Amino acid sequence: MGDCHLVWDSPTRMVRDITSQDLKLFFYNYTPKEGDIVFDIGAGVGTEVFEFSKRVGKMGKVYCFEPDPLAFKRLKRIVRTMKLRNVILERIAVGNVDGIVALSQESDLGTTNRTVGVDEGIEVPMKKLDTLLKEYAISRVDYLKMNIEGGELPVISSFSNFSKIANWCIACHDFTGDKNQQTKSPVSEIFTSKGMKVEFHPFSEKEPWASDYIYIGNSQQ
Repeated sequence: MGDCHLVWDSPTRMVRDITSQDLKLFFYNYTPKEGDIVFDIGAGVGTEVFEFSKRVGKMGKVYCFEPDPLAFKRLKRIVRTMKLRNVILERIAVGNVDGIVALSQESDLGTTNRTVGVDEGIEVPMKKLDTLLKEYAISRVDYLKMNIEGGELPVISSFSNFSKIANWCIACHDFTGDKNQQTKSPVSEIFTSKGMKVEFHPFSEKEPWASDYIYIGNSQQ
């Protein structure tokens, strides 16, 4: 919408309001700053894109990757309406292959659909994280946020250029109880096996999913 509301099947809410609720999770270990390069993997409908864009400023870039057509349409509309000129959009899934994969259609909003454990779905393009760094000629990503409904393990296990990502925020989904989304432990083990420090968000009874957030990189505490 013109005043930058997100349109749901329930009352609309301002993009800035929705984003502010999750900043304590996304920026627990690192906050993007002026000139940073940000990768938003699983950008969804764009609830974080305004905040990312504002923080990196004119000298920075925000790369948003989202495979779901409906979610991507809303993401694109927000970027256009809010005139976020430092944002680059690509309608793809990020995973462990360069090719075409199936994306589930579990949500009419396009916000909880996934590529892991999917037997049927729509066909969407997928690229590996290494491929994206090469295609965009990026030597360093200052902050990478990943929220892809259990698809994080294939991304991490097939990635090779760990030195090019300075700070990670990975939203695992173990709290759902779905066996296809139990990734917190194996994802953490990949990073620790490479000598990288892994931190977790403290548990909260009000937000039980918070403790499934993994952080790797430079601590601001």
